[in-house]
Amino acid sequence: MTQHMQQVEAFAGQVVTDVAATLSGVMTNVGHKLGLYKGSSRITGEGRTDL
Repeated sequence: MTQHMQQVEAFAGQVVTDVAATLSGVMTNVGHKLGLYKGSSRITGEGRTDL
C-alpha cells in the first residue's frame, strides 16, 4: 500500500471518529431534552438491571 493510501485511510478514520463523537453528543442532548435521564434516575432496585 502506498504512503498516499495510508494517509487517506488515516484521514477517513479520523473523520469517522469525529462524526461518531458529534452524534453521541447530539443524542445525549436529545435524551436530556426528552427527559430520558430523569426518568431512568427514578428506576430503583431490580428495574435498573433490566435496562
